[in-house]
Amino acid sequence: LDSAMGLAKNAMDLVIAGGIDANDASNLLVATLKGFNAEAEDATRLIDILNETSNNYATDVEQLADGMARVSPIANQMGFSMEETAGLLTPIIEVFRSGDEAANGLRTGLLKLTDDSKPVQEALAKLGVSQTDANGALKSGKEIFYEVAKAMEGMDDAQRSFLTQQLVGIEQAPKMSLLFSNLNKVVEITGTAMGSAGSAAKEVAVRLDSSEVSVNRFFTAFNNLSKEVGDGFR
Repeated sequence: LDSAMGLAKNAMDLVIAGGIDANDASNLLVATLKGFNAEAEDATRLIDILNETSNNYATDVEQLADGMARVSPIANQMGFSMEETAGLLTPIIEVFRSGDEAANGLRTGLLKLTDDSKPVQEALAKLGVSQTDANGALKSGKEIFYEVAKAMEGMDDAQRSFLTQQLVGIEQAPKMSLLFSNLNKVVEITGTAMGSAGSAAKEVAVRLDSSEVSVNRFFTAFNNLSKEVGDGFR
């Protein structure tokens, strides 16, 4: 019960801070937490990440939340944290303006990096990246991603584009190429997300102080009260 009540409060904070529909806020929170195999108590951390990232970069809470919910199972499987996932999604959303598109591109790209198909193996070999470590154990998708990105540093756009297409396919190559060519920004956004504690609470407090939200709260409270005492009172 406490977890359910806590999630309800978190969802309302997301509604206020991010301007998201209440039902969507609840669904996005639950989907992301389940995808990361996280506890209900991590909802506050998630909302802080969404709010602080959207405050500092060209995304909004709703698009980033949508992307996080869609890609969370794969990101978690590959070894990425919530903060790191926000760092990966945000540069793509800034360009393609869609959390859904960003999530689809990132999900496909990460899965391809761990694929054993011939084109992927050939591209990784050209980059000097192996899917296994010195002991023959499979590396995580996170390890492979960062090794590929580091290996592409200093390449020109044409060379990077060609290898990225070979790795992840033509359709998703533009999205993954954005990440491979902007690794410093991915790390920067991840750092912003990691320092986001308390961000949403401040945002909610500011918004609740606005006249519009205060008026809306008054009418909501009034309607709730009137339902309790009867339609005649209203």
